[in-house]
Amino acid sequence: MASLPEITDLAQATAPYFWGVDVGGTSIKIGLVDDEGRTLAHEQIATRESEGPQAAVERIREVTSRIESELDLANEIQQIGLGAPGPMDLPRGYLVAPPQLPTWWDYPIRDALSESLSRPVSFLNDANAAAFGEFWLGTGRHDNSMVLLTLGTGVGGGIIVDGELVNGTNSFGSECGHIIVDSSPTAQLCIWGGGRGQLEAYASASGVVQRTRQRLTEGAASSLSGLLGGGDSELTAKKVYQAAVDNDKLALEIVDETARWLGSTCRR
Repeated sequence: MASLPEITDLAQATAPYFWGVDVGGTSIKIGLVDDEGRTLAHEQIATRESEGPQAAVERIREVTSRIESELDLANEIQQIGLGAPGPMDLPRGYLVAPPQLPTWWDYPIRDALSESLSRPVSFLNDANAAAFGEFWLGTGRHDNSMVLLTLGTGVGGGIIVDGELVNGTNSFGSECGHIIVDSSPTAQLCIWGGGRGQLEAYASASGVVQRTRQRLTEGAASSLSGLLGGGDSELTAKKVYQAAVDNDKLALEIVDETARWLGSTCRR
């Protein structure tokens, strides 16, 4: 995806300004942008899912308040853009039942964040928000229609047709991560819910860890074998990628398989 340069001199920025908040199963990304989409500041905090959504909203408020104070921009920040995983009820502003955020189910996240930060909030599926950002300012800006895949704890998707986002019921209209890529009876199960043989089971960070752990358990030789007894906080998708860079045979196979699953999806 294309990225715009970060602005270090506020004199170059174009008011008004906006907060962007991206809630994920592992981390929450917070960014302040100007009216042209250029980044003024950004920070990442742990989601700490087990502490619940209200604790996370409070930590988001602490980060945004600190940055606003440092930049002296509080009076010029007009609105917040919020992306979160589905399913969600967009008209009501609720998270419905995101599998990677079980303590956040049926939570009025839009209004809770709006009240905490004292600004209106625009609420979208995280992958749809990413797709529209790419459509507005990135590699999709010269096209009328596009598809974007997001690879993180799960696999998300955003679809734009003739300039309009495909949201669908409970924001599920563009959930490309649940496309069937393997119809065999022994296909991988999605670790975060969903069915057997879906793209998310193979191409997400959790899917990469799951497949690597399975191969190590079966006896595959790898520099990653020392992490087999630990939790997923020890064996991560990033460590699998780093091992592949170092020419680890198993890690290279996992990365190559992931690329093939993604490639087969894009050709459908």
